[in-house]
Parts: sequence; structure tokens; C-alpha cells
Amino acid sequence: KNKKKRQEQYQSTKNKNECTISTFIMMMEIDDDDNKVAVVISTLNEVILYNNDSSTSDEDSSKRKVQQIENKLQKEGISADIFMSVLAPNLFSTTSKRFDDSSSLSLKLSSKETIEILIMMVTSNQSKYLKAASKAVKKFVFKYDAERKNDNSASPPFYVSDNLLNLMVFQLSDSLDVEVSSNATETLLLLCCQMEKKDSSSSAVETSAEEVKISLVMRSLNAISQAFQVAWEKKKQRKNFQHSSTSCVRCVTAIIMLLSSNNEKKNTTTTAVLASETGLENEKKKALDNCLLPMLLDESDILLQMSAFDLMEQLVQNVSSAAGDNDAVVVNWVLSKSLLEPIFGMAGDNEQHDPDPSLGPLAIRLLSRVCSMQQQNTTTINYEDTTSSSWIRTQFHHVLRNTEGRSEIDRVSYLDAVSCFVSSTAEALELILDDDLISENWLSIAVSQPKLQSSILHSVAGALNSHFQNSTLCMRLFTMFGQINSKSVYSSPLELVTSLAKSSITEIRLGAYTLLEAVTCQPTFARLVFMGSNGLFETLLTRKGIEMTTEGKEAKFRIVKAILSQQRLVSLIDPNLVKVLEKYVSQGPYYVETLSWDVATL
Repeated sequence: KNKKKRQEQYQSTKNKNECTISTFIMMMEIDDDDNKVAVVISTLNEVILYNNDSSTSDEDSSKRKVQQIENKLQKEGISADIFMSVLAPNLFSTTSKRFDDSSSLSLKLSSKETIEILIMMVTSNQSKYLKAASKAVKKFVFKYDAERKNDNSASPPFYVSDNLLNLMVFQLSDSLDVEVSSNATETLLLLCCQMEKKDSSSSAVETSAEEVKISLVMRSLNAISQAFQVAWEKKKQRKNFQHSSTSCVRCVTAIIMLLSSNNEKKNTTTTAVLASETGLENEKKKALDNCLLPMLLDESDILLQMSAFDLMEQLVQNVSSAAGDNDAVVVNWVLSKSLLEPIFGMAGDNEQHDPDPSLGPLAIRLLSRVCSMQQQNTTTINYEDTTSSSWIRTQFHHVLRNTEGRSEIDRVSYLDAVSCFVSSTAEALELILDDDLISENWLSIAVSQPKLQSSILHSVAGALNSHFQNSTLCMRLFTMFGQINSKSVYSSPLELVTSLAKSSITEIRLGAYTLLEAVTCQPTFARLVFMGSNGLFETLLTRKGIEMTTEGKEAKFRIVKAILSQQRLVSLIDPNLVKVLEKYVSQGPYYVETLSWDVATL
């Protein structure tokens, strides 16, 4: 009956377009018995509202309330999860006053009182209530957000008080339990990403929701930055060093997630929203300057620096993948000279500065991503505050010349950096091809292990695909690859790749197939290459032999299809061979010729 009554009340308010947090609380479904939920509500109402004794101290009163609640929960067999599930919705009450609801089904507590109860219970038994609280809050926020998206009524966004925000940030940064910290981070991220529904007809409601969101993001960045500063001071004073370092990483991770999740275009341009956005931009820059930059430059803790490089790369990657909707504040901060100069120094930007033995490969990898990001965000860059693209390319070129792959691991980092760099612009690829030393280090497969050889082949294929429309540049790259590795054994680079496609090592074969596929996709380039092909078609059309992997069969099939799709290339091939290629395609990549057996008789 209670459950049905709550659902009827909720449906009534929803039909009137008056859905609020409090009405959603009435229809909130708990996985456990409804009777237990009613017991929790009545217990909290009784203990908090009707047992106020002014003759005792606050500490004694808190202990007595906790004991009363504990006794009731234990007597009724109510778990901490159920208790916190009832408590969680009230944390987001939009008013500081208690709900004025005559129904006995409602929890008659303000948001502040609910937070106080939560803190009391967690403090009394952290192992029992802390994780349950974080799970309950996360579950409610995700459930209410899903309800808002599916509901046709103009449901309001979440209201997050300063006390609740500080509580979540404390769990995010200072909790020893990884699950609690993760729950707090995910919950805060969803709260900061909340948006008014697209079909909302009221521009005033839409503007209000946008202001609420921007305000919450600003407050969250500020609160997380303050938590970082507390942890940073403890780390510098060597107080609980390991936990303080972990807290710093958590805070910066949360900041990057917030920055990356708020890149969408704004639909409203009112004065209030624009003013809020200006404040948000300042808060973003302040968070990056005060949190991420100190971690990156802290030479006293190399592990923390390595974490900072990983986080920086994640930030750059998120900005690069935003499809033109990038955050100009973040882009210009990443390209600032105050940030890039020390990173170039770690990477070894001149002969006087050797690469840092530990951070050098990470710095090179990060800088290659920065070069690529700069080319994708030319419209958002403020060149008064940032470095020019030519300066970055020149400095990165110096880094590559000053770096030698002393081991296979260093060579992998070097290869990854060059691949990302040459794929960014034609100028970057020309810069590398003009340098014999860098080209040799990048393209040579002479003394490499099989997996590294495969990585080199994939790298060349990626560069060809990135400069698809520049046949001259692609031809130059492919020719240089052949010259560096042929050593007069093969007459053309295509013969070299064909020989690699016959290798007994799977990684090398798959890498060769990838490069062949990239070559066949170049219209003009492919005709010039395939005119001198020897043994290529025999390798592709042979279904028997060493190629037994699914990936290899599919790769060969794609190459043959790509050849047939080039009409001018097909015109250069013998008509009989074209028919064989077409038959190969019609049979599919997994075709196996069956053998007919005559029935043996005695």
C-alpha cells in the first residue's frame, strides 16, 4: 500500500509538470523490503526530530542518536546499504528547511541534517557505513539522472550544497578505500555533466540549468584544487608521504576528467551564462597551474612526475579527440611556453641537454601528441600566449636528432613519437625525410625484434594513410623505406614488403599486410608501384601455406578488394589475372578448397 501510494503521488506531480527531488524520493524503488524502508524513515524521524535534549552536550547527543539508530537497525535486520539508500536522496534537497510533508512516508530532514547523520554514522563505524554511503549516493544520482532523461517533464537539475560537495571531494581525495574514491569521482563527474533536456521549450529553464552546471563545475574545480593543496603540503612535509602522493594524483585525475567532460558547445549566450563561462575559464586555468604543473615539475618525486606525464597525455588526447569542439583554455595552456620549455629540456632538445633517462621517453611521447594537437586546433589557439607551430616542430626535430634508441623499449617510445609527429602535417613528414639520421632510426628494420619490425611497418602504413592525397610525398616515403632496408637485395620496396609478407613470423606478416593495404589505397601511387611487382599476386592468392591466422586471411582479402577498386590499376593487370582476383573476392577470405574422395570398395 505504501509503495502504491508513493507511485500515485509521483505520477500526479509528474502529470502536473512539477517533478522535484522530493517527489522522486517518494517513488524511489529500493531493492529490499518496503517495510524496512519505512522502518528506517520512521526511526530517523523519531530520533532526529523528537529526541532533542538540550541538557546534554552535542557529542553525547550524537553518540546517543547513533546508538538508537544502530539498535533499531540491528533489531530489524536492516543493512547499512538499505539505510544509506534511504538517506542518500535527502542529501540533494533543494531547501535548507525540512520537508513540510504530512505523510509518514517522507523523511522530514533538511539536506544539512541528512549530511550530519551521514557523518555521524560513518564516524562511528567507518568500515560499515563509508562504502555503503558512497554506493548509495552514486546509485541514486545515476538513477535520478536516467529518470530525468527519460521523463517528459522539466525535471530540475541536482542541487549540490557546499557541505555535500566538500564531503564528496574529501572521499575522492582522502579515502583509503579505492572503491569509495572511485564512487565519489564518478558521482561528482555526472553531477557536473548534468544538462537540461534538449526538448525543453523554456529558454529560461535552459539558461538556469546551464548556470547551475557552470557554477557546480567552478565550485568543484575550486574544492578539488584546495584538497590538492592540502595533500601537496603534507607531501612536502613528508607526512604520510605515500597517501599524500596518491591524493594528489586523484585530485588531478578528477580535474582532467571534469575539463574533458565539459567541452560541448553552449546553446545559450545570455549575459549571465557568458559571465559564468568567463569565471569558469579562469577556474580551469587556475586548477591546471596550481595542480598539474607542480606535479609535472616536481623533481623530488619521479614517480609523481611519471604520473603527471600520463595525466598530461590523457588531457592532450581528450582535447585532440573533441572533434572541433575543443576547450580553448586547455589548448592554450598546453601550448604555453612555460609548460613546453621544461618538457623539451627533459626530452633533450639540444646537444648540451641529454634526455632524462627516466622521463625522456615520456616527454618525447607527450610532445609528439602536442604537435599533433596543435595542428588540429589552429582556430582556438591564441598565439600571443602560446608558442608557434614552427617553433614546436623545430624543437621536436632537435629532440629526435638528440635521441637514440639504446634499447628495444627506448626504440618503441621513439618510434611511437615519430609516428605521431609525421602523421600530423605534411611539413612534419618532410622534415623527417630530409634528415637522414632520423629517417634511418625510424625506418630501419635491420636489427629489430619481430614485434618492433611489425611496429615499424604499421608506422609507415599509418603515415601513408595520414597523407592519402599527397601521392608524391607518399612515394618518397615508401621509396626511402625500401632504400634503407633493401641493401641491393631487392629491386623495389614492393619486393621487400612482399618478402616480409612471406615471413614465417606472424607479427611481421601482419605488419606487411597492413603496409600493402595502405599502398593499394593510393590511386596514383599504387599504379607506379604495382607496375614493378614480382610475386605479389602469388603471395596474395595462395590460400595454402603459412597463413593460417584469421587476421592474416582478412588482411589479404582487403588488399585484393582494394586492388580491384582501383580501375586504372586494374587496367594495367592481365585480364586473366583480374578474373582470378574477382573469383578470390567472390569466394571470401575463409574459403577452403574441398577434396573429393572416391568411395573405396573391397
